[in-house]
This record gives sequence, C-alpha cells and structure tokens, in this order.
Amino acid sequence: MKNTTSHADSAMNFTNGGELKDRAFKRWIIPILGGACLSVGMSGQSTEPQKKAKSTPQKAEITKFFIGNPIEDSGYETGPLHIIYDDGTEIVKTLPPVKASTEKETVFNAVGFSDVQLAEDRQTIGWTINVENCCTSYSIPLSVVVFRDKQVLHTLSQGMMVWSWKFVQGGKQVEAVFGPTHGTDVGDDCLYDVKSGKLISETYGDEDTQAPKPVAPKLADTPGDDLIHAAQQGDLPRVLALLGSHVDVNSGLSGNLNGGTTALIEASKAGHFDVVKALIAAHADVNARDEVSKETALIYASGSGRLDIVRALLAAHASVNTTGIYGNPSALLVASVGGYAAVVTALIAADADVNYRTSDGSSLLILASSQGHLDVVRVLIAAHADVSAKEDNGDTALIDAAANGYLDVVQVLLENGANPTDMADYGGTPLKAAAEADHLDVVKALLAAAANINEMGRDGTTALMSASRAGHLDVVQVLLRAHADVNAKQGFAMPTALMLAAEEGRLDVVRALLDAHPDLNAGKGEWGTALMKAAGKGHLETVRALIAANADVNAADQEGSTALMAAARSGYMQVVKALIEGNADPSIKAHNGKRAEDFAKLNGHEQIAELLFKARPPEH
Repeated sequence: MKNTTSHADSAMNFTNGGELKDRAFKRWIIPILGGACLSVGMSGQSTEPQKKAKSTPQKAEITKFFIGNPIEDSGYETGPLHIIYDDGTEIVKTLPPVKASTEKETVFNAVGFSDVQLAEDRQTIGWTINVENCCTSYSIPLSVVVFRDKQVLHTLSQGMMVWSWKFVQGGKQVEAVFGPTHGTDVGDDCLYDVKSGKLISETYGDEDTQAPKPVAPKLADTPGDDLIHAAQQGDLPRVLALLGSHVDVNSGLSGNLNGGTTALIEASKAGHFDVVKALIAAHADVNARDEVSKETALIYASGSGRLDIVRALLAAHASVNTTGIYGNPSALLVASVGGYAAVVTALIAADADVNYRTSDGSSLLILASSQGHLDVVRVLIAAHADVSAKEDNGDTALIDAAANGYLDVVQVLLENGANPTDMADYGGTPLKAAAEADHLDVVKALLAAAANINEMGRDGTTALMSASRAGHLDVVQVLLRAHADVNAKQGFAMPTALMLAAEEGRLDVVRALLDAHPDLNAGKGEWGTALMKAAGKGHLETVRALIAANADVNAADQEGSTALMAAARSGYMQVVKALIEGNADPSIKAHNGKRAEDFAKLNGHEQIAELLFKARPPEH
C-alpha cells in the first residue's frame, strides 16, 4: 500500500535529492526530470478570514463557495477560492507565490483550484490543487484538500494525478481515484477517513484490461463495508452493533472484484484480537481470501506474529496450508521469514507443511536461515525440515546463513547434517560465501567441519581467491594456515589468488600471499601475471612488493605485452619509473611490433614516452 501524505496548511516539496517514498511519483516524474531538482507547492494555502461577523459559531454551515478569476500575467490559472458561511464569515484561500525555475531547480508551481465539492453536512468542503507538470503542456490535479471548521484538515496525495474524488458517508470519508497522467496503468481507488486522514482501504482498476473501471468502485456505501471499516479500526462496539443488526459477516468490500476483502481478514491484518474473536463467533469464514493477493486471515496474522489471532483462527479450523497468489505465501512461510518461532510452532502443530517451497524453490529453512532466525531454524529442523534442500539456483540454507554471517545458524545446520561442501549451480559454496563476505568466525566453523578448502566453483574461484580479491586479510591468513592452495588455478587464462589481489591493489593481502611462496609468474603467456595486472591498474606499492619478491619484470602475456607496456598505456608515471628501476626492458616489442613508449604515445602520455625512449638502450 502506498504512502499517504496528510497535513494541514503546509507545502509539499519534492526534490530529487530528498526522500521520495511514493512509488508512482518516482515512476512518472523522476525519469523525465533526469538530474533536475523538483519543487512542488501543493497546498500552501493561507487561511485568513477576510470578513468576520460578530462571533463565529463552532458549527457554522457553508452557504456559498466560488473560485475567483486570476490576475492577468500572474502565472495562476485561477484566482482565490472563496468560502462563505451562514454566520457571515468569508474565508479566502490563496496559493503559494509562483516561483521561476532556475538552472539548479525546476519548479512546478501550484497554479489553480479545481473540482470544489461540499459534503452533505455542509461543514466539510474539499477541492483539488492543480500543479504544473513536467510531462504535459497543462497542469494536473495532484492532491485533494479537505477543509472543515474553517481550517485545512488534510492534504491527501498519492503522488499521481487525481482522476476523480468525492465525499461519502455524509462527509465522514473521502474517496479519491489516483492514476498516471498517461498510459494504461490501473488507477488506485483510495478511501480516507476525514477525521484522521488515514487511508482506510484501497482497490484497483480492472486487472484484465489494465484500465480504470468505467465507474469508480463504491467503497463505503453498504453495511458490509461499514463492518469491514469498523473491523480495520478495531471498533469492537461498532462491530458488535452491526453484527447485531444482521449484517452479513462475510460480505466483501463492495466494488472490489470477487468481494475484495472481509472484516475478518482486515481485523486479523490489523491485529485486533477482540474483533477477530467476535467475528469468528458470528461464523465468519476463516478461509476467505482477499481479492488482490488471495491471502487469508491466517496468513496475515502469521506474517505479523499475532500468536493469539493465529491460535483463534486455527481453533476455528482455518486451513493451515492455503497459499496466496501463484502459490506464495503460506502462513508458515511468512511466520518463518518474520522470525516468529511461537507462531511457527503453532502452525506446525496444526500440520503445516514444513517442506513447503516457494515459486523459486526456496524452502522455509532456507528463508529462515538467510534471515538469521535461529529459533525458527531450530523449530523447523525439529519438525524434520530438509537441511539439504536446494532452491532453483542450488543455494542451500547453509550457503545463505554463511553468506550473511549467521554463525549460530551455521553451527545448528552443521550439527544437524548440513553438508559444508554443497555447491550452488553458480559455483557458490558455504566457505566461499563466508570468505568473500569477511565472516571470519563462520570460515573457521566451516573449516572445522571439514569444508573442502580448495573446492573450486564453476566460476573458477576458491575461497582463498574470493577473500584475496575482496581484501579480507584475516580470512586470507586463516585459509593459508589451513593449507589453502595459493597457486590454485582452474586452467588457461584463469587467475590465481595473487593475481586477483594484485589487480585490486590489496597490498596487505599480496604480502600475505607472497609469504606463502606463490608462483609469481603465473599467467605468463596467458592473460598476464600479477605484476602486469598491478601495473596496469597503477598500484605502485603492490608493484614494488612484487618486484622485491623477484617477479619477472619482463614477462609477457599472450600478445607479447609486458608490465611496463601496461603501465605506459594507462599513464602511470611512477609505476613506469619503479619498473625501470627494477630492470624492466623498455626496448621489448609486443607481437604487434610496438614498444612501451609507442603505447604511451598512442594514449597521449608524452612525458612517459620520452622517459621510456631515454631509458631504452641504444640499438646496435
């Protein structure tokens, strides 16, 4: 459900540097603005009584309202809005001053009032505010302003164009339909409580045609709707009164396809236990599903950890394994992901399927492990959840727990038979995942459990390679002490740990690897040695460390290119000097006949080219 902005007598300002929480606003405004800064004055209306009678009764009624004409060349599309009461008070609403856009800020001004409507109580009035729009040549209404007792109560906006709006229930509620200015996206039909400004419910357009319905749904015109709203708000006396007047306890929200939602679903979702008990006692259908997600009251209650409501629904024979749309989620799934161990226990006791799988093959144990929910993991394992289950990409509970650093979960999984050598389809293993993410304690636990330290995934890397590339010195040292193969390499043109660390400039890791006596010239005649890779990236200290370790400064790759050529090509003067000092030969030619100085010239590095020319020994 999208965010709703509700405030009185204030301006809403949106900039691309600030927080934009409304998804639709981002989708329709931001992509078009690009780097521009956006400011929108939405309500910005002064509330100044211009003509005041002797005394102002608290409940004066509105007798007349009208929108004045704009001042010529003012930038406004309308003049002020005038509201006149039966006590003689006239309130004039004006818009914020029009601001000009600048190079740094693109301004979208509030330029007019529109669609003024008076509620049946004649004390509540509302209107829309038209705002300049980046995407059209005309302004669009972007908010509904609700005004009562001579003051603005709320400004309601979803960040999209207001297609239509109206008061319902005599002014107690506002129904507004929001949607994109263009396109075929379904509009959002929102119902708000006027007193609090809260969004009561939301429904959508026609899902089959992806277009708005010809007639906006009526959200609050039936006793069944009233029951649903009372249940949402936890208004037990109102719920009991409606049930006593024989309102259908299972009626769906009018205007929603297939009945929309029910009072029991909404009470369970909101966590109103007493209301749930009352509805169950009145024979509410505990297995009814809402229209959009196809989820039941039990799924909603489980997902919010409401053990009391879960128990009440189970006692009323709620179906424990019903799933939502496309088979996701089940009650046990949402409780497991949420970390609600007591709810998980209750659901399992009611025969929930502990080996349920999501549409991507994830098991409940995998999901709970990936979130670090130790108590849930223990409950699921005790109920015989498969610790070796794999999702579609081959990930296991152990891989996910290791990747996220949940040592306690890793230990419990290992104690219960999880295989520390399992490999995902993409080449990931528990040890590689922990090493790459710098989870040292998890690495130690997996090594103690006999994880294959030199296991090479389908991506050609080992745990040592992953940690070396990422620069995790402590993990690298632990792996080396455990006899990780410092020269592991999948095949031709594939890197070693030293090559990966050197290319990233991980000097401390390079030094640790050098202490393990690696093949300094691995990659020679292929795609380059560690020295070539460090030189090509300008990592001066790494280059010096490799030279000091007696790396071959003149080794060439399969194209005949040397470390000196790599540094010259990229313009790293200090690296070039260090290589020359280390006896790199500037006269060597690559297979294409070019020397290091030629590569420097081709890339605009004239000073380096001159240095290399002078350093080249004379030809005989």
